Amino acid sequence: MKLSFLSGAMALSLAGVLMSGLVFAKDSQTDKPEHSSAKLLKQTSTEEILKNAPQDAWQSIPQSKLVYITLSDGKQIIFELADEFAPAHAQRIRTLAKQNFWDNASVYRVQDNYVAQFGWFDFANDKDGKELPDNAKDKLPVEISRPVNQVKFVALPDIDPYADKTGFVGNFAASVKDGQAFALHCYGAIGVSRNVGVDSGTTADLYAVIGQPARHLDRQIVVVGKVLQGIEHLSSLKRGDGVMGFYTDPAKDGTAIKHIRTGDMLPSNEQVDFEVLRSDSSTFMQLIEARRHRTNEWFVAPLPTHIDPCYLSPQMKVHKKDESNS
Repeated sequence: MKLSFLSGAMALSLAGVLMSGLVFAKDSQTDKPEHSSAKLLKQTSTEEILKNAPQDAWQSIPQSKLVYITLSDGKQIIFELADEFAPAHAQRIRTLAKQNFWDNASVYRVQDNYVAQFGWFDFANDKDGKELPDNAKDKLPVEISRPVNQVKFVALPDIDPYADKTGFVGNFAASVKDGQAFALHCYGAIGVSRNVGVDSGTTADLYAVIGQPARHLDRQIVVVGKVLQGIEHLSSLKRGDGVMGFYTDPAKDGTAIKHIRTGDMLPSNEQVDFEVLRSDSSTFMQLIEARRHRTNEWFVAPLPTHIDPCYLSPQMKVHKKDESNS
């Protein structure tokens, strides 16, 4: 059953806000950041670091890569598609969105500290609750990981108990194991629910991670995106009263979905523009070092100097297309 695998899906951390930290010194010979706190120069705020970021440190996300989930009450969740890891699954979502496939679907499962699951699923019969259109019936390839040499992996010097290396691919927290790069199950991750077969996910129903990281699910299930805005509209929903957070009376307790669209389907005044700090920029690394070496007097115990990518929050400039300021 699909629910047997979803009982572990967890978290892409969009919620961790970078606090005040320190600018690090550079080795005059290598021009590389030094990680020793003894060589830190001065305290600086996140705002100061971002204020001094060059324009080329920021990257706009195309509207074709954004998915807008509009609930029946008008609240909206926007997530970025993970084409870097799951291009076929991402394209399937675009195909279904353009055919209005999810109109009148619902959020039918909310498990505390875990996932909010939505789309079409017939729980009584353990199958998709709506037939896929003819152009979306082909079985999708397994896209749980990619050869690391096929993605732009930005490694961090931190230890990952679940993998050989950890870091980022684009805006996605990622790790590498046995030469394969994969997106992490952090807070806000969007996954494709599946049955026992690793290739049984259709994208007819998806889940958003609303709890702490569940790294044991990495490389077990396809991560197809991550929420950039509006995760609170899922994480604050009433918890399901049935097994694993499913609603026993979805008509009463479930949350209706008005529609799901990609950004390029929407008129300009309904689009939200996101500029994200590039993970391969020196500014991003500066922010990581500031987080790694916090010495604010509020902290009374020594902090570890390692960083978990799930704990880092991508920095964004967000504004409506019809607004002049971000």
